[in-house]
Amino acid sequence: MNDDPGARTMLCAGDYQAWIGEVGGGPRSLRHRGRPLLAEYPEATPPPLDAGILLAPWPNRTRDGEYSFAGRAHRLVVTEPPRHTAIHGFTGRMAWSPAAPEGAAHPERTIRRRLRIPEQPGWPWPLELTADWTLDADTGLTGELTVANLAGQECPLGVGWHPYLVACGAELDETVLEAPVTTALPLDPRRNLPIGDPGPADPVLGEVGGRRTGAGWSVPMDGTWLDHCFGAAADPDGVLRARLRGPEGAVELRAGGEFGWLQIYTADPARGEGFPGLGRAVAVEPMTCPPDALNSGTDLLTLAPGERRRFEVGIRAID
Repeated sequence: MNDDPGARTMLCAGDYQAWIGEVGGGPRSLRHRGRPLLAEYPEATPPPLDAGILLAPWPNRTRDGEYSFAGRAHRLVVTEPPRHTAIHGFTGRMAWSPAAPEGAAHPERTIRRRLRIPEQPGWPWPLELTADWTLDADTGLTGELTVANLAGQECPLGVGWHPYLVACGAELDETVLEAPVTTALPLDPRRNLPIGDPGPADPVLGEVGGRRTGAGWSVPMDGTWLDHCFGAAADPDGVLRARLRGPEGAVELRAGGEFGWLQIYTADPARGEGFPGLGRAVAVEPMTCPPDALNSGTDLLTLAPGERRRFEVGIRAID
């Protein structure tokens, strides 16, 4: 394991180049024909604003770090003090170890990262996670995350991913976000925790100039700020897709059908949290469950002792 927060490995396929980090387990950079599809940051730094990290064993926030499961109360370490929540699990703050991918015909296109999470305060279930990242000339970057429960008891589980999309190098204010949003989850504006049941997305996306489309919503990003959670629908083939379109092309995010939620967040210097070197950037975060699912139980998964569960995400350039 490399303790360098900027450690990364390069993959190449066709017109694509990707750099996969060790801290956080996800991509630090993805380019197509030399143009970025993900927000990039200096090599020697850890992922800023959770850029590109994998989120497990829960995504988003847990209220006060407290929850109950199987009749037992648990208290996690509060990792977001201003909102007094435990945010984004453990995986984004840990260094993943390189591992040899099984049966890789083209090692320059595939890399495996592995992470073993021992028991943690408030999380008595050890886990093993494997992330296989593959770069393909046609389909772009695909990530397969496998989570295994090493404990002797059933454990809860939620996963997510935190990429900041870039439309082939375009500035955010030149782009339009197309997202398969079906509902909006009302959140407390102070703590970003749920305060009601999902409802229509019109009050949120309509207010920023978005319009309904056959597949969800189209939202112009010029000056738009969001930090909202949405229910999302997969396409008929069972894959959830969101796109950020710019003047010279688009980037497409995809996620397997287990991902029924999207957190959409705009990093913005005007709100005191700009993305380093870019200023404004948008994170489109597929999640298997909404914020505070360890308490609400909404779409919370469980793993039996010894059970493994696989999830798939990806990004590619499109015209």
